[in-house]
Amino acid sequence: MKKILLPLVIAGSIVTSCIIVKASDDGYTGRNSSYIEQSAESTVSETKTFNVQNFNGVKTSQAIKVEIVKSDVEKAVATSNYMEFVRVENRGGVLNIFYEIPKGNNGLRNANTTVVVYAKSLSDLKASSAGKIVVKDQFSTSTLNIDVSSAGKIQYENIKAGRLNMGLSSAATFNGSADAQSVNADISSAATINISGKAGEVRVDASSSADFNGSDFRSGIVKAQASSAGKIKIGVTEELTAAASSGAKIYYKSPSGIRLSVRKSSGGKVEAL
Repeated sequence: MKKILLPLVIAGSIVTSCIIVKASDDGYTGRNSSYIEQSAESTVSETKTFNVQNFNGVKTSQAIKVEIVKSDVEKAVATSNYMEFVRVENRGGVLNIFYEIPKGNNGLRNANTTVVVYAKSLSDLKASSAGKIVVKDQFSTSTLNIDVSSAGKIQYENIKAGRLNMGLSSAATFNGSADAQSVNADISSAATINISGKAGEVRVDASSSADFNGSDFRSGIVKAQASSAGKIKIGVTEELTAAASSGAKIYYKSPSGIRLSVRKSSGGKVEAL
């Protein structure tokens, strides 16, 4: 009798990294924080239009990417492989974009969501928990508030504002340029601001290894304070009041003849670029 030997074929599986967004303790990731880990699996994407109106702010989180464009018709168009969990809600004039996951769900594997927001005006931006906002067009406003935390990212070129308020913490990042009358920036806990452009008056407070990179940001009157290994680089054309402590560094780029007031302590440095 002839014996036929059948080769054993072991099928290899290809595993790709992805994001899992899990429900928080209250059962809804949109109501609280999100949990992200590595896994493998994906689903098919679909697109949905949300009819939203009368908003001038956008808030996102949970690794959702948002793109904002200027339009006379307000709406949001989402593309996601977990559309059933995507929520776009107007809360007091701020468009909240998040995942809502019921209790008992094991999480969103390989979650991938992009939302394009069509807006008439823009005065508030907030990104947290690895959420990202990219502003594609210029919106002129009297006051623009930017709030970024927990590895969130915001990118906005050609900001036009009377007053620009920026608050960043916990490894958050802002990249962009601005033309503003005044800028107020508070950054901490390894957050980073990369900015160019110009402003009349600027106040910057950087602490806990935060970086304000504005050597190409031309500012008239500047008040800069850095502590706990914070670092500030800024351009100054008229007056600089600088205070650096606990290993912090302040670098300024300026023409000769500016008014300069400096305080240094505990290894702080203030130097010209």
